[in-house]
Amino acid sequence: MRNALYPIGLLCFCASSLFALDLGDPAPELQVAEWVKGEKVDLAAGKDKHVYVIEFWATWCPPCRESIPHLSAMQKKYKDQGAVFVGLSGEDAAEVKPFVARMAENMDYAVGIDKENKTAEKFMLPFGVRGIPHAFVIDKSGKLVWHGHPQGSLEWAVRKALEGKLDAETSKSMMQTEELIPQYFKLAQAGEDAKRAMIVGGKIVSEGATNPDLLSEFALTILLEKDLNIRDTRLALKAAKSAFEATGGKELVPSVAYARALFESGSKAEAVVQQKEALKLCKNADQVALIEKDLKEFEAKP
Repeated sequence: MRNALYPIGLLCFCASSLFALDLGDPAPELQVAEWVKGEKVDLAAGKDKHVYVIEFWATWCPPCRESIPHLSAMQKKYKDQGAVFVGLSGEDAAEVKPFVARMAENMDYAVGIDKENKTAEKFMLPFGVRGIPHAFVIDKSGKLVWHGHPQGSLEWAVRKALEGKLDAETSKSMMQTEELIPQYFKLAQAGEDAKRAMIVGGKIVSEGATNPDLLSEFALTILLEKDLNIRDTRLALKAAKSAFEATGGKELVPSVAYARALFESGSKAEAVVQQKEALKLCKNADQVALIEKDLKEFEAKP
């Protein structure tokens, strides 16, 4: 289950008019009863200095727990550029504190207790969001510029916001592109309308050109998903190459996706070279093992 339901009074969507909020609007202030980890976060004090990521989560939520390492990695990666990550839970501090203590450095960002779920109501209710985890990005001017699942286009949004290049329209456009992905795979699984699948897939690649994470995952799913009746390796190669070039060959996932796309497209020699370059980007033994396994597969093919 991708999202769990947040146990706050979000059932009455007619109340959304009480919390009018849209992308591009100033973000509401945080109402935090207690900071469990890290220093107090004051959005107003951080204006013109920081890009904030506010994530709503809970200890009982499996998808939330899966997202924590991802958020910690991004906090570490973008901290020096001014990104500040905040996790807010509506649970009692007695439940949250032991969990955060056990996570230690694996949950390496500010964590607070949402005061009577008031912050969640102000952020989530206007967008009809009841599922967690759910994250919001606030740019340096204090405007809300993105929202979505933490393992969606969050990193893209953080990078663009830090560059000062993310506004409401850009964000909404990327959200629309993300919505095309399940449409594409529904067509690819059915296998009944290759032309329509090609049109939708082409739109994803062209409109997602600034989002290498999205394109890398899109390419890898095309290449590795077992249940597809339409497997467009040319489209996967185009998506993977775009992601690879956008990152200058310096990011692991786009590099791996590009190597796999080359291999599946019949360019074995190029795939082997690219996979060896991807090995240089590995940061731990687990990554090395996975990349070396695929490299052996590439090399073994006649």
